[in-house]
Amino acid sequence: MSNKLGLKNFRDGRNRSVLKDVAMKIRIEKAQCTGNARCHAVAEHLYPLDDAGYIAIEGFDVPPGEEALARRGARACPERIIFVEDDKA
Repeated sequence: MSNKLGLKNFRDGRNRSVLKDVAMKIRIEKAQCTGNARCHAVAEHLYPLDDAGYIAIEGFDVPPGEEALARRGARACPERIIFVEDDKA
């Protein structure tokens, strides 16, 4: 539950700030892609493939509201070549 200041309340009454505009980036080691396309199956608009079925990009800025989907796509990669980079600065 959030209060008027944009803080989320813990059950014990403590507050923590909710960072709504945290910039997230995805970095991909494209040369290591083996074409399983699991990232694409999770979020085809975030993880486009080339004509051969390999990841077509080396990374992207995650659009607001797409963070959870971007993380799921990264976790779906069996080669673990997709990295989530949060910029909380």
